[in-house]
Amino acid sequence: MAWMRPLPGNCPRSDGSRDRLYCAGDLATHPLTWLLAYAGVEGSVRLVGAAFTETNLGILPLLVVDKLIGMITGQGKKDASATKYGAQGNFSSYVGAIREKAMVRGLPEVPDELCFSGSAPDEFLEIRACRRKVDWNPPRTVRYQDTFYRLEACSGGSASRPFRYTLRKLTAG
Repeated sequence: MAWMRPLPGNCPRSDGSRDRLYCAGDLATHPLTWLLAYAGVEGSVRLVGAAFTETNLGILPLLVVDKLIGMITGQGKKDASATKYGAQGNFSSYVGAIREKAMVRGLPEVPDELCFSGSAPDEFLEIRACRRKVDWNPPRTVRYQDTFYRLEACSGGSASRPFRYTLRKLTAG
């Protein structure tokens, strides 16, 4: 069988000489070469996916096995990525995460800018930051200078401070 032939090393010709082009062609068509090339490409895709989106992507053979088992048992009809927002929502989430990482990487690290607004019953604190604050999702309570604020909204800001957090002052009690 052709796929069981040994790896080319000597590649002798009928006249006893060696042809480098023949040896390179024989090496390029060997199944082990294709397996190593596949492993390199898939590893690169997984590395880039983990670096930019901070997600651990599974390997393709296990995904195929999972889909086959799901089809055999009848549980493969509902895809996890097509639940609420569909596959397009997941793709845009990955693209947004990559865009955010690239945008933040080029920004210098500067202190947050605080802006107070409003009167006594409805005082607001707006924080403009150059980096996203981890786990700052509304509603979240934050203490600043012995005063408690509730995070109302997260939005985009200016170029130097692209993250804007709007907080409402909480009344005592």
